[in-house]
Amino acid sequence: MVPKPWLGIIADDFTGAVDVATGITQVGHHVVIATAQQDLAQIQADVIVLALKTRSIDSDQAVNVSLNAAQQLIEAGVDQIYFKYCSTFDSTSQGNIGPVSDALADLLDANIVIFNPAFPANGRVVRDGNLYVNDVLLEDSPMRNHPLNPMTKSHLPTLLDQQSKYKSATVPLTEIRSGLMSTLMKSANTSGTRYFVTDSETENDLSLVASECTIHPLVTGGSALAVALAAHRKPLESHLSSWSGTGRIAIIVGSTSAVTQRQVDHFRSVNPDNIYCLTWDEPNTTVSDALAFLAGCDPHQPVLVTSYRSIEDVLELQARFGTQEAAHMVEEANVTLAKELVRQGITRLMVAGGESSGAVVTGLGVTRLKIAQQISPGLAWAITDTGIALALKSGNFGSDDLFTSQSEM
Repeated sequence: MVPKPWLGIIADDFTGAVDVATGITQVGHHVVIATAQQDLAQIQADVIVLALKTRSIDSDQAVNVSLNAAQQLIEAGVDQIYFKYCSTFDSTSQGNIGPVSDALADLLDANIVIFNPAFPANGRVVRDGNLYVNDVLLEDSPMRNHPLNPMTKSHLPTLLDQQSKYKSATVPLTEIRSGLMSTLMKSANTSGTRYFVTDSETENDLSLVASECTIHPLVTGGSALAVALAAHRKPLESHLSSWSGTGRIAIIVGSTSAVTQRQVDHFRSVNPDNIYCLTWDEPNTTVSDALAFLAGCDPHQPVLVTSYRSIEDVLELQARFGTQEAAHMVEEANVTLAKELVRQGITRLMVAGGESSGAVVTGLGVTRLKIAQQISPGLAWAITDTGIALALKSGNFGSDDLFTSQSEM
């Protein structure tokens, strides 16, 4: 008899799926990431992560896709569902975190739902319901200028109230650390509050929150809370990989975050002849020019292709073609390049940016990933069912030398 998974995670993008799977693997659980429709009942794992691409799509479509994912996980026998979103809560007043959470809460009859995107190891903390990034309010951080989900508010209950049909409230640190979190939530719930944003500044805070989550059918948050939740559960058995982590690497960059741009600059300083920036002056020749560049590269050296020089490139492309068409053009270009790199013999492919990662994984026909080797908090190499290793990087994750340090392995 195939053991039933205890936790099913719905991740709203592919980098988030790898982020949460990486952390849960590190605390000893067997995690499988599924990226396409398949028979989940045949997966033998403690935790199943369904990698979706719902963060920036139409809210109604995001709800439908997420509900279908939840039904799949329920049929697979999970005890609990976790809705995983970004630690920077990438969701404007139009959604999609609120609408998806509403639909999942209704499906699971969840009267109390916790929200917590905190990720202390990467500088994300929640104080008085406000999300901070490296001690800067979210609304004052570089996320304010995100091309798809500009975050202009930091107070999470306010954001949720704009998106959701249910009332939200904050659970302060004092209540969490004094053991009164459950009492506060039950009292507020009788007055009509259903959603609770829990403050967290440390890993211990997250552990305290997680200890209160075990009885709830639905929990939402970033990867760190999911890891804390998994730490409260004994794994069936450890499944850490012995993968060597070697092989030629290529990097495809579809993110314009400040962190990723510093990583690109560092790679350029070390490998100035092995980096190519797509030019969108003539979209019809963009991919062919890039393919010609790749064909001329030393097959023994790392290579990096970036979609943009700066955020201004994104805005210019959106102005010319519209937001959705511009995103589609970039994703299609990155998929074509990924396929060519694999054809050339690349065995390790790193993709930066959630939307680009989802497009590349789908374009390569990957349906499952298994975490092989952690690179840094929230980032790991994963072995695919197509035989290559993928690292799907959130735009804001990783040290400045990330690309070069992985290239040297």
